[in-house]
Amino acid sequence: RTASYFFNPVVDMTIPELFYGSCTIDSTGDIVSFVQMRILSVGEAAAYEAIRAGGTNQTAFIPLVAKRLANGFATVATIQNMSGSAATVDLTYTPSSEYGGSSTPVVINDVVIQPYASLLHNHRTADGVPELPDGWYGSLTVVSDQAVDSFVQLTFPRFLGVALPSGDLFMAHNGFTQP
Repeated sequence: RTASYFFNPVVDMTIPELFYGSCTIDSTGDIVSFVQMRILSVGEAAAYEAIRAGGTNQTAFIPLVAKRLANGFATVATIQNMSGSAATVDLTYTPSSEYGGSSTPVVINDVVIQPYASLLHNHRTADGVPELPDGWYGSLTVVSDQAVDSFVQLTFPRFLGVALPSGDLFMAHNGFTQP
């Protein structure tokens, strides 16, 4: 009646090496699903609730985005197309009122996400989202012509060699959606 199942891309030979992206889990019964992410070399781990299928909301919000802050903190935002049709999304990065740079939002229009695929905006790398300068922080709003959902990774990795506090340094959470 009740059981659990897991798959591990580190040792599961059916998943292509260096794969990243989305996957779908189909079931004939009710399931609960979550995702665990790990950085094996330093023992960091994070988890978030899997995105529920069947969502119809076309706007997603990620309340905290940071690109390569001086203290090593950065985020990675993933936008999931929930539809069987290609989605065209507009992304609006709104700087925090505390951000010392430009207060003008950065808008990236007409980004296409293939059916059931995801868009990853990596704010940890210099060339990830080149429209944002290093040190930028604020929020992200995604408006789509198809159903979308999102999650974000909050990364403060120990491998940067920065003197970091103890505690959770790798976290993840789902974004928020609305019609």
